[in-house]
Amino acid sequence: MWSRFLNSNCISSQLVAPREAPPNLGEDFPITIKNTKFNITLEQANVILGRFGVVSTKAIHVESKEEPGIKTDDVLCVVKLRKHMPSFLPAYGVKLNIRYYGQPLQCSKCWNPGHLRKKCTNDNVEWSRYVRLLVDENVLNLEMIGSWAEKLQILSANDESVNSDL
Repeated sequence: MWSRFLNSNCISSQLVAPREAPPNLGEDFPITIKNTKFNITLEQANVILGRFGVVSTKAIHVESKEEPGIKTDDVLCVVKLRKHMPSFLPAYGVKLNIRYYGQPLQCSKCWNPGHLRKKCTNDNVEWSRYVRLLVDENVLNLEMIGSWAEKLQILSANDESVNSDL
């Protein structure tokens, strides 16, 4: 029965070669920014990705597989990474979803590395707290996060008023 499927056009009878090992830091990593909704420019993408390494190939919009010649809102760039990137980055008021082969796991619930949301046992951490952490650790600066900068200033003012009440 299986030979009929293997010989048909449904399933290829060729073996799939195992994927090569991911690049090492300092080598070229093709990086995809998913679903930008065209809310950041390609130059802004280059600036953000440049915080993690040297941009080898400038950002471009990915072409649609279904409709050749039509650009999607996904952005592709090649970067010689000097450090790994988080999976989620606030940039220019947009929540970027960063993907590349060999990227460490990051939870979208607690924002910690090493696991995914479905296995997370930690408390939910608000996006604004995660953004604040990235700014405090100098991963991004206030100019790069865009409209979240104002929200962080409000958040900081609230934190200070809570601390002064103690």
